[in-house]
Amino acid sequence: MKRIHKYRFWDTWNENMVYQKPHYYEGISLNRLFSSYSSHERGGNNPILMQSVGKLDVGDKLIYQHDILKTFHFEDNEGEAHYLYHLVEWSREYASWFAVNARDKSFEEPKRGNGTIPLWIYMKNSEPIIAGNKHANPELLEA
Repeated sequence: MKRIHKYRFWDTWNENMVYQKPHYYEGISLNRLFSSYSSHERGGNNPILMQSVGKLDVGDKLIYQHDILKTFHFEDNEGEAHYLYHLVEWSREYASWFAVNARDKSFEEPKRGNGTIPLWIYMKNSEPIIAGNKHANPELLEA
């Protein structure tokens, strides 16, 4: 089976997410995806490239690097639902995607804090929904 890599990038100049168009999947260089956004004429806004992880959330949305995933944690005595938030990150050390506990401010190689697990285990044992991403919704990472 052929895997199609999908990408998006955060346009730091305009502060919005730009997704790869479907016609880019047919062998056209990835550079064309965001070359105009990183050009000197536009101020060299340093787009932040993110790759899809090849998995879908419960709403069938494709999950990308830097997405913030929300999962049900528990319901308290008053009936209020509580949730956990995890940030999708790539680990160079383990060459794998991780679901990083959003409250864990120490996600640095090679140390990982409490609640950070490989993404495949996270996906197998929970039903996440994409709550946002760390660029457009940084408030979701605040504890």
